[in-house]
Amino acid sequence: MLHRDPRTNFMLMLALILAAILSSCCVEQKGGAVVETTPEGLEIRQTAEGERYLVEPSKLASGPPPKGGISSIDSLNS
Repeated sequence: MLHRDPRTNFMLMLALILAAILSSCCVEQKGGAVVETTPEGLEIRQTAEGERYLVEPSKLASGPPPKGGISSIDSLNS
């Protein structure tokens, strides 16, 4: 059996725990199951209620445009 220094075992365990924490934090959780794929490769997902979507519903902003209206493409570059 291979005998390691206790500090080495501790460092390996710490590295594994850190990797598990980072991987769980950095992965974007997507809701819904993929039911189809468009010809362009976009995933069509479906909620538990049967509603299909391309954009995650929680990422959609509701309401009218801002008071100044929708800015033109030219004003975005300045």
